[in-house]
Amino acid sequence: MPDRVDAPRGGVRGAATRLGIDRAVAFTVAGRVLTLTGGLLAAAFVVRFLSRVEQGFHYTFLSLLTAQVFFELGFAYTTMQLAAHEKARLEWQADGTLGGDASALHRLASLQSLTLRWSLVVAVVFILCLAPAGLWFFGRADVAGVTWRGAWVWLVAATGVSLATTPVLALLEGCGLVARVALVRSIATLASQATLCVALAFGAGLRSAPMAATAAAAVPLTWLLLQARPALVALASVSAPGGLSWRREVWPLQWRLGLSWLSGFFIYYAFNPILFQIAGPTEAGRFGLALSVTGTISTVGLAWISTRVPTFSGLVAQRRFVDLDRLFWRSLAQAVLVAGLLAAGLLAGVAVLTFAQHPLTTRIVEPVAFLALVLAALANVIASSEAAYLRSYKQDPFVGISLLTAVLVTGGAVVAARAYGTTGVAVTYLGVISTVMLVGGHLIFVRKRALWQGTTP
Repeated sequence: MPDRVDAPRGGVRGAATRLGIDRAVAFTVAGRVLTLTGGLLAAAFVVRFLSRVEQGFHYTFLSLLTAQVFFELGFAYTTMQLAAHEKARLEWQADGTLGGDASALHRLASLQSLTLRWSLVVAVVFILCLAPAGLWFFGRADVAGVTWRGAWVWLVAATGVSLATTPVLALLEGCGLVARVALVRSIATLASQATLCVALAFGAGLRSAPMAATAAAAVPLTWLLLQARPALVALASVSAPGGLSWRREVWPLQWRLGLSWLSGFFIYYAFNPILFQIAGPTEAGRFGLALSVTGTISTVGLAWISTRVPTFSGLVAQRRFVDLDRLFWRSLAQAVLVAGLLAAGLLAGVAVLTFAQHPLTTRIVEPVAFLALVLAALANVIASSEAAYLRSYKQDPFVGISLLTAVLVTGGAVVAARAYGTTGVAVTYLGVISTVMLVGGHLIFVRKRALWQGTTP
């Protein structure tokens, strides 16, 4: 069941290899390019088929859904890291099961058992908490003529199903099935984007978002039940005496990742709820549309990093630091190059629309605010890449700086939204990300990398 690794060849495949595009990256990039193109298409459909107020509800719906990090607490990423460290002593067998070191196999089986229990409990708690919280939050807006309650509850339920499958997919990624999981996620993205656009075109309104979320949840769930089930069942049959300890081995990493993930909500997703309450649904919709488009810069660029995280962790476990650094720096260069090209394309596109006075420009933030969001996305590619590298050591030294960034971004957004609107929020965001997160994060990266590898910075 392992992902096949093809030897480099000439022509297109050789060029892809030089750019660091293996099967895992290819599938991940495909999914994120679909996210980009589908997101741009969906933005056009939102503008065409939703009112300005409904647009605000739509994007604020999506922002509030990221509150799932308060429940998941970085468990999926922790699972992937721990699984990758155990997989370094295991190999996939011809029958689709894992074999090798008995201790590693027992610990991996113990991790899978914990993952399944955690996933189900967290998904149920998420649905029971977020659904009523959203009903209260949006109910405060008291907007007449917008039917949103049923759509919100349905959307939360569908997202809960996706939340239950995420840690299981992460476990399989850590076990080396990076390309397969990336393909599943790409198909889920395609299903979600297609469903959203079709639903909007047929007049589903705000119900389009839960329809898309249902399609996105169905794909990985179907794959786990039909394709990955034999491997999961085989691993579940392994007895795990003296297996992995959640208190001693999972929680020390998870709580740090959890704090970073919680900080991420306030750093990246709190803008829309803040603007929704301070400036109203229309301004929240304009900012949400811009944030959705510019967010694809880091989403696509980080594909070159996220697909290599299990490999990073395996190299750390084997203490092959030279190979680790060579792979990381090459991947980072590729990520920044792709993100930079994408950023340039988006800026050019907005410039053309602005010059042509296209009606779409009235549904998105001003050019200065858009530029600030683009630059912040580029900074995020670098900062997130360095954080991913350090987390491969089963440590997360970015907790403190993430919390500081979250406080500054959220506080700054509240003040700027009242005084300067969406442009003030975007510029404040860029200022904090480029100084605290990028510069401060890099200083931490240099110091910790040298310390953990036993070298002099």
